Amino acid sequence: LTQVRRKSRTRPFFTKLLCSLNQFSRARPTRTGCSRFLLAAIAMDSDCDALRLALVHHLGALHTDDYPWALGVSPLGGRGLFAVRDIRTDEVIFEDHPIVVGPRAGRDEDATCVVCHAHVSRCEVCPRGCGLPICNTNSTCASSENHVAECNLVASWKPLKPETVSNSILRALTPIRSLLLPPEALALLNMLQANHCNQSEVDINRAVAEFSNFPHNNPEILKQLYKTSAVLNTNAFETKLVSEYEDRKSLRGLYPLACMMNHQCVPNVRYCFDAKHVMRVQATKVIPRGEEIFTSYIQIFWGTYARRVHLTATKDFMCNCARCTDPTECGTYLSALCCPKESCKGRMLPVNPLHLGSAWSCDKCSTQLNNKKIARVQDVLSAQIITKLRKGDPKLVFDFLKTCINNIMPGSNQFIVELKLFIIWNVGNNEKYDYTLEDLQAKEKFCLELMELLEQMGAGECTIKALIYFELYKCRDQLAKLQPKEDEEQEVSNRILNRKLLDRSWSMLKWSVGAPPQLRQLMQRIDGIQEKELENHH
Repeated sequence: LTQVRRKSRTRPFFTKLLCSLNQFSRARPTRTGCSRFLLAAIAMDSDCDALRLALVHHLGALHTDDYPWALGVSPLGGRGLFAVRDIRTDEVIFEDHPIVVGPRAGRDEDATCVVCHAHVSRCEVCPRGCGLPICNTNSTCASSENHVAECNLVASWKPLKPETVSNSILRALTPIRSLLLPPEALALLNMLQANHCNQSEVDINRAVAEFSNFPHNNPEILKQLYKTSAVLNTNAFETKLVSEYEDRKSLRGLYPLACMMNHQCVPNVRYCFDAKHVMRVQATKVIPRGEEIFTSYIQIFWGTYARRVHLTATKDFMCNCARCTDPTECGTYLSALCCPKESCKGRMLPVNPLHLGSAWSCDKCSTQLNNKKIARVQDVLSAQIITKLRKGDPKLVFDFLKTCINNIMPGSNQFIVELKLFIIWNVGNNEKYDYTLEDLQAKEKFCLELMELLEQMGAGECTIKALIYFELYKCRDQLAKLQPKEDEEQEVSNRILNRKLLDRSWSMLKWSVGAPPQLRQLMQRIDGIQEKELENHH
């Protein structure tokens, strides 16, 4: 939302999106019930077996004989993954590795070494003429097999300024890498869905313009670059990068099996990546046999309006899932505002959440407001909240939560949830601030409230819940040191319950390269203590 606001300061964010999305909803059909998608799905049915075989070949050693998924035609249109048997909570459904991985296409992304992805401040421009950033000319990165191959290709096209890093070429590097794929990998890439995106072609054209010897006499090369760019735009996952110096998201990878999963705003899986970019997908709840396996392309605490706008802008479809259809969003009221009538304690909700221009009505007194007024209120609130978050001071956020904001939004509103998450991630974790007993008690309360929201929407054992488990563990550990001592039996009981939070968080996050470093260090220390105790015992 912040990036959108920066790009357009002439019109309020929600008001502008309302106008543009109203035009979109009139011009394009929704994903569900669209004959174009259904006809495409029927055509794809005959290709599912060939695609499944290609996926199994791609997975190699990651594929198991008892895999619990099947590729089929989704009721949403196109292909989807389905459970061939009951899948248990936390069960690994599959692991996948990328066909191609490379720098993200975002314009705000900093350049990194194209081999190990270290930050550009520790990089130099490759001296062989490709103009790509590498750690330094004497490193193993410069002489690595993968870099030499792409360096020879890019250098043969003769960059106009090989002595400097071209952001346009860097943004197109992942599609360029597809030209070096083995035939079977490239064939699999070309079997994946590719939604047309003008910006993708613009980015490729800008990169091509940076070369003096691009092979324009071979149209298949440019065609493949367009195709790969569209496939990435439709299917790529942002993969976590962790190094000795930084914890950044700066890569995107094309995971062909994972991208078969369709979207739902309450998914039934979570996923993570290891240090070698292998993706692991696990069930967040029991998935009955025959049920479709869903991921999510959005943040789970976003309200319906924000989710549907984001999906329209980035994935080119409107979601009509059960959560989007329900004005209360499974009883969480993430989108709700307080009724403007002073004597009323009701909540304003969209009458028809699937229509972006829907009027809003109070669930108690039936007062109605048009969508433009609601959009203006949301725009003002989002501006205030963004200002508070940018300052990075939890004290300001606490003060904001204690003011009249509660007369405008209920405690479960998406904006309030964003502020509560800020408190959860920062209180007790920022050495610049001293925190009181009351601050920690508020953090504990917010952790419990957000876990209750996740339960209400049926999110299961999702990643954000694992992160909240860890923050709640730390918070209660800190509270135990500040609060008056209880009787010994109660203290032991509290420590046991708190340790269960830690163990549960670790069991969900230990495989992820993006797990909080503090959690990983704590568990390593605990494991070391336990090993020493065993040695002493023997």
